[in-house]
Formats: sequence, C-alpha cells, structure tokens
Amino acid sequence: MAVLNKIRQRSVFLIVIIALALFSFVLADLFKTGGFSGQKDQNTIATINGEDVSREEFARRVEGFQRNRRNATSTQAVNQVWEMTKQEALLKEQIEKTGILVGDDQFNNMLKQVYAGNPNFTNEAGIFDQAVLEEYVANLKATSPQAYDQWQSMEDQIELQAKNQLYYNMIRAGVGATLVEG
Repeated sequence: MAVLNKIRQRSVFLIVIIALALFSFVLADLFKTGGFSGQKDQNTIATINGEDVSREEFARRVEGFQRNRRNATSTQAVNQVWEMTKQEALLKEQIEKTGILVGDDQFNNMLKQVYAGNPNFTNEAGIFDQAVLEEYVANLKATSPQAYDQWQSMEDQIELQAKNQLYYNMIRAGVGATLVEG
C-alpha cells in the first residue's frame, strides 16, 4: 500500500519520465532514417542482408519482367521479381562465403550455351564461333557505348548464372547418398 501511495504522490513525475522515454524513441528513429524527410525510406523499399533494394531498380526489373511475360499481371510480376530479388541476395551471400569464382573456360562455355542457337554468332557451318562473338563485341564497343554497356550487363548476368550453377552442383553433389552409405 505504501508503494502505491508514493506512486500516486509522484504521478506527474512518472508521466514526465514516460513521455521523455517515448520522445527519445521517436528521435532515435528519426536520426536512424535520415531526418524528417525520410529520403532513405522513399528510395529504399527493402533491405536484404544489409543491402538496400532501391525503388527505381525494382520498378525497372518489374517492367522488364512484364515485357518478357506479356500475360503476367502486375501483381504476379511484382511477386515474382520480389522472390527473385530475395533469392539473388541470399545466393550472392552464400557464393561469396564459399568463394566460388568463374574461370574463362567456364564463362566461355556458358556463352556457348546461351548463344548456341543465335545465327549472329555462328560460322559458315552453323556452329557457335567464339571469334565471331568477339568481333561482334568489339564492333559494339567501337560503335555504340550504350549497347556495349548492355552487353557488359548481360555478361555479368551470365557470370552470375554460372556461379549459381556451380553452387547448385556443389549442393547436389553433397546431398546424394549411395546404397552402401544407406
């Protein structure tokens, strides 16, 4: 009873303490997000493993997804791109942890797989030719810097695809068990 009586006597003091604590939480959040404007919050839609996903990049990827798959609704496109973004971020972290690198031979094999059916990169016999591809890239670099930047972006995607394939192959090799082991 004596404790409740003391709390009643100092109720104004207790209310001031609670108000200051709440105010400090609000101020801490404002300083963490970058002030009253919230500029960081407006440009960042998510943070995955410490990496921010920008609104512009995400919107560009959704638009590209919808262009490639014309029958997808905008909700399906957003959901699919979000899942791909999460998967890429998590895979990137695991690939960095394992130290997977793609060598020139592996990269050239992936290029061969990706562009094997493209008639622009085949020789007279209809077989993929690395020299024709290199000539095409050199021509792009000389004539169109913007197209060359797109080509470099495509090469980065192919390298990422090769790393993902190596990572999945490592997992597949580690998961299998023989009858003797069973």
